[in-house]
Parts: sequence; structure tokens; C-alpha cells
Amino acid sequence: MKIILSKCLLGLLIILLLCIVRLIAPVHQQQSTPQKIVTKELTKSVKSVQIKTDSVTHSSNLITYRQVLPSEIEPKSFEYLQNIILQSNWENTEVIKYLCDWYMANGMLDDAVYLLRRAIDMNGDAYDLYVKLAYVLNLRNDTAEAEDILLKVITINPTYSDAIETYRVLLQNTNNDSKYINFMNQLIQENPNAQELYVLLASSYRNNADDNSAEQVYRDGIQHNQNEPELKKALADLLLNTTRIEEATDLYKQYIEFKPDDPYGYLQLGNIYYKLGDYTQAKLYYEKTISISPDYNEEIDRILHPVNM
Repeated sequence: MKIILSKCLLGLLIILLLCIVRLIAPVHQQQSTPQKIVTKELTKSVKSVQIKTDSVTHSSNLITYRQVLPSEIEPKSFEYLQNIILQSNWENTEVIKYLCDWYMANGMLDDAVYLLRRAIDMNGDAYDLYVKLAYVLNLRNDTAEAEDILLKVITINPTYSDAIETYRVLLQNTNNDSKYINFMNQLIQENPNAQELYVLLASSYRNNADDNSAEQVYRDGIQHNQNEPELKKALADLLLNTTRIEEATDLYKQYIEFKPDDPYGYLQLGNIYYKLGDYTQAKLYYEKTISISPDYNEEIDRILHPVNM
């Protein structure tokens, strides 16, 4: 009898608990589901996500936040979104950099610095974040710290062009162009086979209208990097602008030997022969350009049409 009574009581207790659970579950589901959905969707890196706010809904990609959010989402709404993203998405440096851009666009440099420092703590080898931090620090007039960060990054990766270019801008803003030139020359001496360094240094000279120095840098680079076509193309462009057509032609021909699938060299050779009046040669190079990249067809047709070849 006692056993039967115990079983009945146990059965009633189970039934009561099930009823309570059924009553509570809809409320709990109604409260928790939306945030779970938003969190899950926003933390999908490089996948289609649904961005939801009070006033706007977008189907987008985390990489395209740059085009979607700034003009259409109110600051408070976007701050809510960024908090959700960063709670579980600190490894996505593209999102971090976008959020940093948003802070900067709204004059929130301190917030941008804090964001980047925290992200760097969790992504110690993400050197693009260090460069971004240096850029923001420079905007905040923390030039010494920005320079120190960039020099450390360049020491680790001497050919990291983003870091070098950011360093150039930093020194240019403080009227230290000569310091940058000396720095780059030292870097090239330590890394003579790094053709990117020659390109960066020559570009700096060209920005200052010093084509003679730029030409010498390109020639030094070619001497140390005979098989690097980009230096030959860059020097050919410079020579063409200074009307040294014969040497430019020779360099473009060397370039297409190394890069036979790049239409740029063929297009430049076509332009040179066209200006020299050798329309047969020009047509051959133009046809080769179009065979590689039909996008040039309209541009070349406008050049050739008046000649009636």
C-alpha cells in the first residue's frame, strides 16, 4: 500500500513539474531567441549575415560593413552591434579595423586606441593591427609611440609595405622627409634583394619630383634583383615620362618576357609604337593586349580608329 501511494505521489509531482516547464518555456524562448540569433549571425566571419536594428535590416557580409553601416545606423545601435560582435569575434581583424574606422570617423580616437590595444592583446601576431594603432596614435599626436610601434613592426618584417608607408606619412607630417630617406637607404642596405623597398623609396623621390634620384634607386634595385620585373616596369614608366623612349621600350620588352600574361607591358609597347608612327607594330601589341584582357578593346579601338588600319 505504501509503495503504491509513493508511486502515485511521484507521478503527480512529475506531472506538476512538466506543467510548470511548459508554462515557462515560451516566455524564456521569447526573451532569449532574438539576441541568440543576432549574436550567431553577426559572428559569422566572411559569411552572409543578417544585420538587424530598430530602423534597418541588411543582408551583408562582415567584410562589407564599410559600405553598409556608417551612414545608416545610429551610433547607439551600432555600438550595441559592435559589442555583440567583439564579445566572440576578436580574431576577425577586418571587423576590428572597420570598427576602428567608425570610431575615427566619429572623432572617438581614444576609443579607437583602446579597441586596438585590446585586440592586439588577443592577436599578438596581427601586425596590421599594430600599423592601425600607430596610425591612430599619430592622429592623436602620440607621434613618439606611433613611431616606436612602426619601427618594431618593420624590424620584424622589413618588407611590410603598409608599415613602411605609414612610417613615411608620419615623418612627412613632421617634416622629416630626410629621416625617411636615410631610414629606407639603411633598410635597403640590410635587405638588398627586397625589391619592394626600392619601389617604396623611388616612389617617395617621385612624390617629391626628384626623378633623377628615383631613377638611380630603380637601377640599383635592378642590379640586385635582375629577375624582378616590377622594377623594370617602374623604371620604364619613369623613362617614358622623360621621353627616353628607346630604353623604355627595351625595358617593357624585358618585362613581358617575365610577365607574358600581363597586358600592361603590351599596351605600353603598343602606345610607344603608335606614337612613333609604326602602326603595324602598334597593332600587333594592341591585339596581344586585347587577347589577354578584352576590357582594353574599347580604349584601343578609340586609338586605332582614326588611323583606319
